[in-house]
Amino acid sequence: MAEWDIIKGICIIGIVFSHAGHALFWFSYFYLFGFYFVSGAVYRDKPFLKFAISKIRRMYIPFVFSNLLAKLMCFFLYKLNIYREYSWDGYIVSLLEFNLREGVMAPSWFLFPLFCISFLFYFMKRIIKNNISLFLITFWIMIIIVHYRKILSVYVWNNCAIILNLALGLFVYTCGYIYNHNCQIKGYIETSKYGFDFFIISLIILGEAKYYWNYHLDLRAGVISSGKWMIATYIAGICFLLYSSKIILIHSAFLKRILTYIGKNSMWIMLFHILCFNIVTIIGIYLLEEISVVPWSNALYGEWYYEYANILVGLTLPLLIKKLIEILKAKIYRWHSI
Repeated sequence: MAEWDIIKGICIIGIVFSHAGHALFWFSYFYLFGFYFVSGAVYRDKPFLKFAISKIRRMYIPFVFSNLLAKLMCFFLYKLNIYREYSWDGYIVSLLEFNLREGVMAPSWFLFPLFCISFLFYFMKRIIKNNISLFLITFWIMIIIVHYRKILSVYVWNNCAIILNLALGLFVYTCGYIYNHNCQIKGYIETSKYGFDFFIISLIILGEAKYYWNYHLDLRAGVISSGKWMIATYIAGICFLLYSSKIILIHSAFLKRILTYIGKNSMWIMLFHILCFNIVTIIGIYLLEEISVVPWSNALYGEWYYEYANILVGLTLPLLIKKLIEILKAKIYRWHSI
């Protein structure tokens, strides 16, 4: 459905901007809520084996592939004296964990919680038939976990992170499912005369969150300094994404085509955009003789043109490679058909 592809397109663009050091409307965790929401919205009930195979193929295998690629990239950058070496000890264990070791693995971290959330929702949906009850239960699970997060663990790269992500993600996933399967709620949002007003209000709230609200949210590290502002920005963010997709669908065929294409290939961009940042870094270091490197993403910072070079390359190069692969596959198929 074009609506979901547009939302995924906006979200992956926001994540690339954030990883390049230039927040778009807000930092990357707002856009991760969008992916959780869309995943819930497109949920379809299937026999367990078919469901499990589809989630392993679409989430866990890309997660493993991304981490292996990142590990190899760390080794390559170490040989170029750009990155400090990491041993392979514990790498297999990291594929069953939430807290990933190398910084360049960061883009794929949320696939593991989303993979787990999908199964949690699958079993809960079979036990709890009523959608309202499901919504209320996941909401209170989220509230309890957020409230007692300080007791669960400490604020630095902790085991609390996976618990928080499962609780938050499960609630957002449920919201996406209910939105797309409740005609009354969906109809009100799509046809409400106050739709544009909600869009403007959500945009203002996100702008205020970016510049004025003094709180910190780091889902990967398990850090939430204010639960109520997190919920407020989640609601504003989802409204922003929903109404943005409606506006684009109705009023801009050009943006619709671009964002739909980006959304359909969001996984491809997510897996490879940090790798593309590394290309910018290598060019900067060896051709432009720059030395400033931020270790977590191996991306050159400090000048505006490096940020936008990372954004441009991170968005376009994965799509270009994907297109070339599709063309190559088509040619190989034609050769075999002759």
